[in-house]
Amino acid sequence: MDRFVIDACCAEVLSERLWVTRKVLNAVDGQHSMLATPFAADADRYRRMLAEFRAVTGSRPYLNHCTIACTVGAQHFGVTDADLQTRPNRDIVATRQKIMAFTRVVTGAGYHQIARVFNIDHSAVIRACERHEDFIRQVLARKIEAE
Repeated sequence: MDRFVIDACCAEVLSERLWVTRKVLNAVDGQHSMLATPFAADADRYRRMLAEFRAVTGSRPYLNHCTIACTVGAQHFGVTDADLQTRPNRDIVATRQKIMAFTRVVTGAGYHQIARVFNIDHSAVIRACERHEDFIRQVLARKIEAE
């Protein structure tokens, strides 16, 4: 009987979160498009990061590409590598997630490898990639233009 009560409570919380998410997305643009995301402003930043990443890895192919992507991302987002690697640092969670997803897109590295660079658990990298990876791939493929 207790398990049923717990499952019912979890279902209620999840449905409330879905409702809030839908409400926020509808309020932004009236539809569920990728352009309605708050990340569209970062499109130009991701392109500049990719250009710098390619320049560095082209001239120094022996360096760890995950470390390079982390450093390039930190420079473009205006944070330090130490900020990205310390936890918990709630001030830059969104920035860290975006840089982790960027690292995954440009290097193709596994979640565990990226997690080691950021000194974080691999499940956090998975969550960051779920949130930001598709958008970054579309931006770098030039499907979404900067606003």
